[in-house]
Amino acid sequence: MIQEFFEKPVNREKLRNDLFDGLEVSKNRKNMRDFHKYPVIYLNFKDDESNNYESAIEYLKDKISDLFKYQGEKINIENLKNDEQTKWKKIKDMKENETGLTQSIRFLCDCLIKFYKRKCIVLIDEYDKALMNSFEKKYYDEMYSIIKSLFSNTFKGNDNLYFGITTGCLPLGLNSFYSGVNNFYECSLLKDQYFNDCYGFTENELNKILSDFGITHTDDQRDMIRKKYDGYTCHTNGQGTIKNLYNPFSIMNFIKEYSSKKGKKIEYGDFWCNSGKEIIIKKTIEENELSFTKNFLSLLYGNIIVIEAAKEIVLKENYNEDEIMIILLDSRYLTLSDEKEYKKNINNMDDQMTKALLNKIEVNNLSLDEPESTEEYENSYQIEKYKHKIINEIEKKKKEIC
Repeated sequence: MIQEFFEKPVNREKLRNDLFDGLEVSKNRKNMRDFHKYPVIYLNFKDDESNNYESAIEYLKDKISDLFKYQGEKINIENLKNDEQTKWKKIKDMKENETGLTQSIRFLCDCLIKFYKRKCIVLIDEYDKALMNSFEKKYYDEMYSIIKSLFSNTFKGNDNLYFGITTGCLPLGLNSFYSGVNNFYECSLLKDQYFNDCYGFTENELNKILSDFGITHTDDQRDMIRKKYDGYTCHTNGQGTIKNLYNPFSIMNFIKEYSSKKGKKIEYGDFWCNSGKEIIIKKTIEENELSFTKNFLSLLYGNIIVIEAAKEIVLKENYNEDEIMIILLDSRYLTLSDEKEYKKNINNMDDQMTKALLNKIEVNNLSLDEPESTEEYENSYQIEKYKHKIINEIEKKKKEIC
């Protein structure tokens, strides 16, 4: 949709001006000044299934070749200089070497500005898919180097770049990829002051979508939709949190299933877990025995845990528990909670669950000064002491951060 909005069309007969009619973006005159004005370069790695580094390079050559073919249909490359025409043809014919390949998008920007008289917009989608696939197939280091060079050449010091957007579920190497890039801003569920309500459908948006598709629902059905597909929370960089965001992929697949089975029993399928995002998740849970940790068991029980959030993820064979939790968070299998929710969750924690989390060492370290009492009273006291201890740790960490 970003490409559709910004890209300047060549064939006026194929304009889809009505595509954004009635949407919020079309109601802002400032936004519409950029409508259909720029050359847009779009690269998507979602279908990368390369088995080795050599096939990955061929895949990248093919994707970039398609970019040049697409743009070549919209401009007259004969107006370029002879050496530029030669290089253009070399990239289009997939004969460029690896170094030239990493410089190709920047070269494309240099060429397109001569025709459009405007800087380019570069969109790279699901960049992490190529890295995750290379990690699974054992050629990660080589692929990481190529992607890093491609990003550096495209975004760093590119005078013909208007802006660029890179998307992916996992923040793999972003800080090193964008080292030296001016005005780089990372948006994530952990912190996003600009697009915090765009990670899923809000309650109002969901109501409108269901209404537009003629889906009526009872309170029980709404509760089931909320239970299955609701849950995203996004922090807004000191401005609070945006809660109750619904998974767009799951909602749209639910509507598709619902529409195809009118008059039949409604099924609430598990769509996200089959969306192809689980390569690392399965590997990390199986190899790191996460299912045996107290925090993981606590999550399965519906409780809230506290972790240290790393700024980016580095793909490796072994992860600590906090890193695994961040992978689950970025992959949308976990969500965030605020301090108020956390304290409420601790205070309402089931006593049996608290006992399960309290091993003997933790009980002995509570330094109880109370006189001996009955076993029932002591257990009750230790449980409450443990809950207060957890909450106090959060207060302490909060003060340290401030």
